[in-house]
Amino acid sequence: MGDSLPSERTIATHYGVSHFTVRKALDVLERDGIVIRMQGKGTYVKSPQLTVDLQSMGSFSSIARGRNSSVNSRILYSGIRKAKFKYSHIFGISEDSDVYESIKLKISNDVALAVEYTAVPLKYIPDVAEYDYSVYSLYDVYSKNNIDVALEDQRLEIVTIYNPIASLLDKEEGDTIFLLTSWAYDRVGNLIEYTRLYDNDDRLIFRAHGSDALERSEL
Repeated sequence: MGDSLPSERTIATHYGVSHFTVRKALDVLERDGIVIRMQGKGTYVKSPQLTVDLQSMGSFSSIARGRNSSVNSRILYSGIRKAKFKYSHIFGISEDSDVYESIKLKISNDVALAVEYTAVPLKYIPDVAEYDYSVYSLYDVYSKNNIDVALEDQRLEIVTIYNPIASLLDKEEGDTIFLLTSWAYDRVGNLIEYTRLYDNDDRLIFRAHGSDALERSEL
């Protein structure tokens, strides 16, 4: 949530309007998702989700190297699973299709920075599960399979986390952090990778310039 608003009575007095007018105005703002009312606590400006172009950021590891720190990936899970409803809906494939899924914990200087969930349909890269990802990146694997990532759609938002993500990042359940979701497409428009990265690095801020550029910098 964002800043709290004054009471309805205070707003009415300040602007010289009736209490009824203020209440109707807040009803409209609540309906449009601009404010949120909490019984017994007041009215708050609703924190918006931020949707921006993150192409200028580069990879998570390259950002960390720019801060003179190294990032290591601890693979928590890696294997092949059925798409089922979730990945069937995301990739537009059947629920019985095979999907490679990995869960990684990103660590720098013994601090858990992020949890990364990645999924890749085997129909595009049949051998994706056979690589040692302590040596190779997914982009290395794409290159070996003559696949070019032509487009990435990325979305940044603030989310509330619960276990197991909270415990992996040494946070409390109900804490809020950044979630970066990425959809990577090949040159013919196939969605070949879906990634969610829960970013716990509170030394960083995100700054948007205009409508389509985002810069990430160290505090």
